[in-house]
Amino acid sequence: MREVGCKPKYLKVLAFALALPLLGCAETEADAVDDIGIRPRVEQSRDIRADAQLAQTHKLPILLAFTTDYCDYCEQLEEDFLQPMLISGQYQDKILIRKVVVDASYRFTDFDGNATYTDQFANRYKVRLYPTVLFLDSQGNELAERMVGINTPEFYGGYLDQNIDTALNRVRGHNQLNP
Repeated sequence: MREVGCKPKYLKVLAFALALPLLGCAETEADAVDDIGIRPRVEQSRDIRADAQLAQTHKLPILLAFTTDYCDYCEQLEEDFLQPMLISGQYQDKILIRKVVVDASYRFTDFDGNATYTDQFANRYKVRLYPTVLFLDSQGNELAERMVGINTPEFYGGYLDQNIDTALNRVRGHNQLNP
C-alpha cells in the first residue's frame, strides 16, 4: 500500500517557502515607524533642567529611565514599552519621557543647572539597579513609586500606566497623597 501525503521534510520546505515573502513584512509594535518613516528613540537627557522647564510649561511629569548600554532589560524597557508609548502618541499630553545612560558617564546638567556626570546624578537618586524608572516633577521630586528592573513583563505596562497617571495627577494638583 502506498502512503498518501507529504513527508515531514517536504512540509518544512513548503512552509518555509510560503512564509518567505512574509518575513520582510512582519512588523512588531516596536518596529513601527512614525509618519515620516523614522522609528522613534527615547531621547537621552543631557540637560534635565531644560527638560524640567519643558515639563513645567506643559504641566507634565517626567519619566526618567536610568539605563546602561550593557543591560538587556534596559533595551527591553525601551523597545517593548517606551518606544511604543512614543509611537502611539497617547502619552504626549501625559508625560515627558527621557533616559539617562549611566555607564556612558557623560556631562550632564542637573535640576539646579549644575554640571555633573550621569553616574553622579544616578547616585543622588540612589539608583543602583538598571533599568530604574523615576517619575519626577520639574524640581526633581519623585511623584510615584519608582520601578526597578522588569521582573513581570506581562504586568509592567499596567504598572507603568498606573504610575504615569499618579504622577500626572500630582503635577496637576488632582491628588495630594504621598507616593
